[in-house]
Amino acid sequence: MTVDERWEAGSEFHWPDFSPDYFTKTMVDSNLPASSTLWGSGREAIKALLKWGANEFGWRRFWVPTYFCQQVIGSLDGLGMPILRYDDDPSVSYLAPPQEASGGGDVVLVVNYFGLRTRPHEMTLGTANAIIEDHTHDPWSEWALASNADYCIASLRKTLPVPDGGVLWSPNGLPMPPQIEATTELMIASYEKLAAMVLKSLFLGGFNVSKDQYRSVAKSGENRFGADSGTISGMTHFTQALIKCLPVDRIRMARKENHRTLCSLLADVDWLTVLSPEDASCCPLCLAVTFETENHRELMRHELIANRVYPAVLWDLEEPSKSAEGNIPEEQIEFSRRILSIHCDMRYDRANIEAIGSIVLVAGRNLAF
Repeated sequence: MTVDERWEAGSEFHWPDFSPDYFTKTMVDSNLPASSTLWGSGREAIKALLKWGANEFGWRRFWVPTYFCQQVIGSLDGLGMPILRYDDDPSVSYLAPPQEASGGGDVVLVVNYFGLRTRPHEMTLGTANAIIEDHTHDPWSEWALASNADYCIASLRKTLPVPDGGVLWSPNGLPMPPQIEATTELMIASYEKLAAMVLKSLFLGGFNVSKDQYRSVAKSGENRFGADSGTISGMTHFTQALIKCLPVDRIRMARKENHRTLCSLLADVDWLTVLSPEDASCCPLCLAVTFETENHRELMRHELIANRVYPAVLWDLEEPSKSAEGNIPEEQIEFSRRILSIHCDMRYDRANIEAIGSIVLVAGRNLAF
């Protein structure tokens, strides 16, 4: 199988090219916000903050948007803190936090969906409450860098080629849970993910590695991340060092330019709708699109996979986590059935992006939407 025959787009990151032009030799203390604490994943950061805040500030309830990753909600089950849903989703501009969260000890999670949102107006719930912003989909957005939230968190694996990592910071300089070391379980998960990244890079380069080999290792690592060991983990030393060497600005700008190119390629079609950023400063995580029906989405998804373009569904809401109270509106579940996320990150140059756009256009023509 030739290198061209192994070409694919989407799915998880492979290990970056070791060329001198990729990594940055600029000596920096960190590419992350000042006074950040480093965690094994975004989930670990949330768990550490909530557990610590319950003891330090008397936090007693955690509010999450109705449209949110249900696996993340499930991972918080062991904290013993009630989790409640409030109405928000990526089809609308930012909605105010729930008025019900006005008593002492309420904590509200606000999400920048797909990196499409800009910083909202002042968010206040009262002195006894806290707002946590999730900037996973664009950790270096203008909103994230100028946030006035009590705390911000981000998983780094969605935007950077790292095998583990979550970050927590307080824009207001509030105290934070102390930094801890990575657990053995987290280190094993991370090193399996790193091995999968290297193997995938070798596969894409035409070496004697099969797709099943790297996917098997990646799945094992991901399962370890998802397993609840009952302990909270810090970030591995490997990832702490790697982040300092990554050209995060170039990575972000490449994603932004690729998104702009894909949008222009699909501008004239009427059988999908692109979820547009609120202004030009936004850098979307991916090209998030919706289709008229779930059947159209599934037909397109299978057609893309058949052409080695592997999109994501963010997120599947068919089985809401029982760890949270409150219902997810049916229209949001229906929205989740029609959405598809097409990767457009720094792995792809303009020729790659044009190839991805062409595959989408041909698929839509063949499917005769």
